Amino acid sequence: MSNENNKQKKKREEMKLSRRDFIKASAAAAAVSMAGLPVKDIIADSVIQYTSAQCRFCGAGCTVMAGIKNGKMVAVKGDPDSRINFGRLCMKGYSLPHIMYGEDRLTKPMVRQADGTYKTVSWDAAKSSSSSAQIWPRTIPCFSGVS
Repeated sequence: MSNENNKQKKKREEMKLSRRDFIKASAAAAAVSMAGLPVKDIIADSVIQYTSAQCRFCGAGCTVMAGIKNGKMVAVKGDPDSRINFGRLCMKGYSLPHIMYGEDRLTKPMVRQADGTYKTVSWDAAKSSSSSAQIWPRTIPCFSGVS
């Protein structure tokens, strides 16, 4: 009986997971599944090459480690060497792969028509549309994810 208790105690010690590690693992799994990425491919795949990049969603400038496989971003994690985010990411950062390759991502300019629908146009046409022609020469269009 004593030998069996020692085995169980040793097994519990080997499987010890801090609360912080549990929350990190849960958040990572939730972000990956929310992004629609196959978890088994990311966890089991050793051919993913990680490279440092900057998240562009807000003005904080967090550094991310983008996991690249076959020329496509398939995973993302915080850069532990970053002095800005110290290896942590918000949900915007964790959703980078989904946002980059999402079917609903806009890749061309669109102009709203009189009936409320949107029409894909060239960049020159977008710049010369009535709403943007008034302000375009004085502005630089940019994206900011600050909410």
